[in-house]
Amino acid sequence: MCDFWYGPAVLKQQARDRVKIVADGGDRIIRTSVVSTQPDRDIVLVSTHILRLRGDRVIAESEEMHPMRYFFQPEIDFFLSQAGLELIAFCPCGCLDVAPTDSHWNVSVVARAMEERR
Repeated sequence: MCDFWYGPAVLKQQARDRVKIVADGGDRIIRTSVVSTQPDRDIVLVSTHILRLRGDRVIAESEEMHPMRYFFQPEIDFFLSQAGLELIAFCPCGCLDVAPTDSHWNVSVVARAMEERR
């Protein structure tokens, strides 16, 4: 079993920059994510910057870069066959009996080892 970003949803909905602010005791944590899509490589680069503020002072700061690869069903089918696995379910996360659409960003795959042919 694995989960991943689903290509049709990523291309339709487009990854967007985001800002999230949360309170933690007397501190504020500000998380900004800036995205850059590379459709020729099926990758979204997500650059994250996190600040922890106490009053007007920055007391902690971090930055990360995550290349997020998104996938399409034909690729998954190919990877499974090359690994000797057969597809059991290809579905939105948490919904085994539903087919994914371009509105489902996160998709799960359930697979098992192929039985040997006699």
